[in-house]
Amino acid sequence: NTTAGISIVGYTGTNGTGTIGHSLGVTPQAYLVKRRDNASDWRIYHQGMGPTKAMKLNENGGPATNSVYWNDTAPTSTTVSLGTDTDLNGSTDKYVAFIFSNVEGFSKFGLYTGVIKDNDTSPSHGNGDGTYVYTGFRPAFLIVKKLANEFMPMFDSKRDPDNVCEARLFPAYNYAESVEGVVDFLSNGFKARNGGGQSIISSPGTEYIYFAFAESPFKNSRAR
Repeated sequence: NTTAGISIVGYTGTNGTGTIGHSLGVTPQAYLVKRRDNASDWRIYHQGMGPTKAMKLNENGGPATNSVYWNDTAPTSTTVSLGTDTDLNGSTDKYVAFIFSNVEGFSKFGLYTGVIKDNDTSPSHGNGDGTYVYTGFRPAFLIVKKLANEFMPMFDSKRDPDNVCEARLFPAYNYAESVEGVVDFLSNGFKARNGGGQSIISSPGTEYIYFAFAESPFKNSRAR
């Protein structure tokens, strides 16, 4: 779907370096890949890490550097490159790839550096002054991952429609939903809010990648 910037591709692995087509017509910024016919890790590509690294959606570790993931090759407007890692391209194994490109007012897959303002290292619940990230829309769904060993929190506007957004899930664990005043969803982005949340999504000088989708997409809105 070129309008939404989402391509879902099924493919069979070859155990050799190669490419798969995505038909988006623009260069994608992120993708998730999962083997379907056996137990395997979810692999993450994100432009914030580049094509020499990959992370796992189902673990909290930082980026691993190896050409076996993406063959050290960035995606293009037509293809995604694969190495020989069995999580991505084992011989005759079956896979699905969810491939995303930025769409103004609808989705954004970016990189930011954490800050805490005014030495605000011990704020009360939901009152911290951490990183603000511009997306161009109010998020409906947000995943943030530190480029290091750290939790990967997931937030959305349906479980928690009002700020501060407190309801967290962690895709790397089978934990129940937990509550902490971590982030505000703003009309044009998101902002880190409390001490615990800042260590997860706004530790000073630390880089983070994110996946964000809009609550009310501006670009295609029919609102009057």
